Amino acid sequence: MFGPSLAELKARQVALRARIDARVAEMAASGSSGGVVIAELTPLTSQLVALEQQIRQRTPRRDLRHELAHLDTQLRDATLAPAEQQRLARRRDALRVYLAPKRPLVPRRPLWHFVLAGLLMFAAIVFVTVVLPPLVVGRP
Repeated sequence: MFGPSLAELKARQVALRARIDARVAEMAASGSSGGVVIAELTPLTSQLVALEQQIRQRTPRRDLRHELAHLDTQLRDATLAPAEQQRLARRRDALRVYLAPKRPLVPRRPLWHFVLAGLLMFAAIVFVTVVLPPLVVGRP
């Protein structure tokens, strides 16, 4: 595979999370407003989301399924703090969406629908060309 390995991506993720946490602590100590915090952290969190997507793509699907099962068991634990429970639930939901089978946006109709529509059109054409003219002409 090309690009960084999974271990390198995970190391980058840990470093980026530490950088975000340090920046948040620094801004909280200085008393920055919420708008300034959001404006400064948006590029870092965008990088983190992109990095997590790369990690997800590099991780084998069976490992992701094991992680999903582990998250489900962790969420059953009643002693978790609400913030930790919410974080784990978001991670579980993201994994479920990623591992869900991809379905087309427009549901496909079975082939027999098209065959039936074609047969009905053929029957209408035969009726108009064969049966209808004698009925119209035969009347005085």
